[in-house]
Amino acid sequence: MNDLYEHLFRADSERNVTQTRAQTWLAHTLMPLNYELNTYLTVTLSDRCDPSTLQTVHPAVTYIDQVGQLTDVHRLSVPMQDWEQGKEEIMRSLTRAGIVRIDVERLQQRAKRSDDHEEL
Repeated sequence: MNDLYEHLFRADSERNVTQTRAQTWLAHTLMPLNYELNTYLTVTLSDRCDPSTLQTVHPAVTYIDQVGQLTDVHRLSVPMQDWEQGKEEIMRSLTRAGIVRIDVERLQQRAKRSDDHEEL
């Protein structure tokens, strides 16, 4: 495990990514998202917002990852209890940091497609 971390950190350092981001990536890659314990936010950044500062926007916010290839869309997590008690304060902090859109992710089971579809 330490070898994997050191390899990832070394590779990330070469790309100017901080140790904290490498640790966050490793933790969330090895552990799936937990919707029972955390609230996950998908945020869209303004041009003036630097993604590397998202971790420091609010003490309850943890940076998870960039969403796909969208450089201005990122995922954050907040412990469920912190979100329930301080949602407005957290959202104000994110807005002040230059986030233009905040979406709360909801875990939903996808509906199964119906077998009775019409033939064309």
